[in-house]
Amino acid sequence: MWLEQGITTVEGTRQERIAFRTKRQLQKKQKKAAWPSKKDVVLGWFEKRGQSVISNSPAFSTALLNISEVMLKYQSRMVQ
Repeated sequence: MWLEQGITTVEGTRQERIAFRTKRQLQKKQKKAAWPSKKDVVLGWFEKRGQSVISNSPAFSTALLNISEVMLKYQSRMVQ
């Protein structure tokens, strides 16, 4: 391999290894930077959680109001 690249000295092989490792580390950093972090993926899902079709429907809003009324009734009984 080194002979094919024209490397014939020990110092040449050392320089080639250093250059190879540097190039490889740079490629890893670039690859890592191209992917979104886990935090970005979770936050995106978390922010969209309330935008579902069910939570925007009139039936869901009515049910939520009914539940709120029942909760208020029970809370007022507990205070007395």
